[in-house]
Amino acid sequence: MKIVLLFCVIFTNLVQAADVEQRWQFLAANRALSNNDLKKFEQKLTELQDYPIAHYLRYFYLTSRLTTKYNQDILAFLERYPTSPASKSLRHKWLHKLAQRRDDKMFLIAYTPQEEAALRCYFLKANLNMKKNLKNLERKAKDLWLVGKSQHSFCNSSFKYLYKNKLISFKLRWKRVRLAMQEGELQLARKLAKNLPKTDRLLLKRWQNIHKKPASGLKNFKYPDTALAREIIVYGLKRLAHQDADKAYDYWKNNFKRHYAFRSKTNEKLLYHFALEGIKQHLSVAMVWLTEIGKNDDQQINHQRLQIALYKQDWRMVKKIVHSLTNELQQQTQWQYWLARALEETGHNYEAEAIFQKLIKFRNYYGFLAADRLGKDYNFQSQQLQITSKSEEQLLVKEPGLIRARELYFLGQTALARAEWQDVLPTLTPNELKVTAMLAHKWGWYDRSTTIAGDDLDIGFPLPFYDIIMSQSQVQYIEFSRVYAIILAESKFQTDAHSADGRLGLMQLKLKEAKNMAVKQNVSLNNIEELFLPDINIALGTAYLRQLLNEFDNDQLLAFAAYNAGIETVKYWLKKYSCLPADIWIELIPARDYVQQILSYIPIFAHQMGNKQQMPLDTISTDKCS
Repeated sequence: MKIVLLFCVIFTNLVQAADVEQRWQFLAANRALSNNDLKKFEQKLTELQDYPIAHYLRYFYLTSRLTTKYNQDILAFLERYPTSPASKSLRHKWLHKLAQRRDDKMFLIAYTPQEEAALRCYFLKANLNMKKNLKNLERKAKDLWLVGKSQHSFCNSSFKYLYKNKLISFKLRWKRVRLAMQEGELQLARKLAKNLPKTDRLLLKRWQNIHKKPASGLKNFKYPDTALAREIIVYGLKRLAHQDADKAYDYWKNNFKRHYAFRSKTNEKLLYHFALEGIKQHLSVAMVWLTEIGKNDDQQINHQRLQIALYKQDWRMVKKIVHSLTNELQQQTQWQYWLARALEETGHNYEAEAIFQKLIKFRNYYGFLAADRLGKDYNFQSQQLQITSKSEEQLLVKEPGLIRARELYFLGQTALARAEWQDVLPTLTPNELKVTAMLAHKWGWYDRSTTIAGDDLDIGFPLPFYDIIMSQSQVQYIEFSRVYAIILAESKFQTDAHSADGRLGLMQLKLKEAKNMAVKQNVSLNNIEELFLPDINIALGTAYLRQLLNEFDNDQLLAFAAYNAGIETVKYWLKKYSCLPADIWIELIPARDYVQQILSYIPIFAHQMGNKQQMPLDTISTDKCS
């Protein structure tokens, strides 16, 4: 037994040594490629032929050589590695180059079905130019044409083919007009309607007037009861409800519902929409509209019913709302907490305490709130993942994509590493997913491990970037647990994270905010890429958090909300919901999920460091009341 164990240790050490050596060789080959030292590059590539990600070097080589000269080399790579994420990426880039060069013949050879509309359009264009597959072109072209937004110019030739061959009927044209209106693309809708009869163009003009001014547009809308007329009315009522739900309801109830044959399902959906918008506008009558709908298990509408009751601090209504839910919904921690608060506020302290006592076993926002109400400690029970080295080795043997992901991650190719990782995940069993969480954690790949950590606190709430976080926390006089909480909520520790609205890096900073902080903190920020460096991102992110704390007189709850939604938005919420208890204020704001995350993460990170902290909820003080 001892001999076997010794052999495993020696074998593991040899494998690790080989991996390190191959990584150095990989980096050396990549440097040679960057320096255009192709002789050295090919030599290193030959030496790395057994390395699992050696073909990525050839991928790097080919992505910088997407010219006609290398067409056959690219095709050979794609054929040799058909399932590799590298091939998917290379093909996508190559297809764009071929389209730019108008190399229709090679494009059709290289093409496989793509999600991107521009490439799908060029595929049809190339077929038209080469006079191939014309029988299948009509259906595919219609699919690309029948959307509510303008398509890429590559689509023009296919669309002209449809028009020339009279394959776009008036009915189909109106269908796209309706899609364009639903997308708010008024100009496209007008363009599509040019060849429609005059009466149709007039109807579209009325529709667009309703889009711009729903109240006056609906008031003057008098058309025969047709399916299209009803669609326009529903469209206008929804837009009006967003501005004035009471007026929209009145128009519907006293005019359109009487004179147009809406289906009962449409009426119910409209009423549902009026109620949702009415609750957002804090209309008391919205609760009456909900009774017209009857019992509803929709999570959104039930939460907004709760919000209006909490806004008024109508605790009897809160109890009534909770009791109207299904048993399954009632048992959720959110609803149990608010039922207990309602019981507490209406003098049923014993019953409230019993519910709070049940809730404190949960390691989440509402469980922590319940513990605060009782003056009890938070529950930090952690269930460690029981993963053996043998199960890790078996999974790596079974799924070589995980090995490629690991090597790419260690070499700094994180985007490619994530592509390999994501390719593997759908094929794994629940138990194998737990193994991947442990593997990613051991590799320090926390943006992968935290998402599938389960109840293991060490994996779900790791402490990377410790030195820089502790240092910058001290510089900015901020508890380190606050910084860790924001990073986990914002980026899950993904250093190269970037969001659709332009937030970048670990602490998801916008470029404008980062530049301002860089000037104030005397930090050199030479280019946008530096925001992906942990030291710089954390230094600027903590400085920005300190600025928000200063803006709100060190009120942490308001600073967290502003980190997500902006200073002016939080000032509006503060004015709108002044003088309410903190737990109610959080429940009412649109950023509630984010704020609840931050608040619940703070004591957990403190616990991970051996400290004891409560959620910072002593806020919305009376001096902010108006």
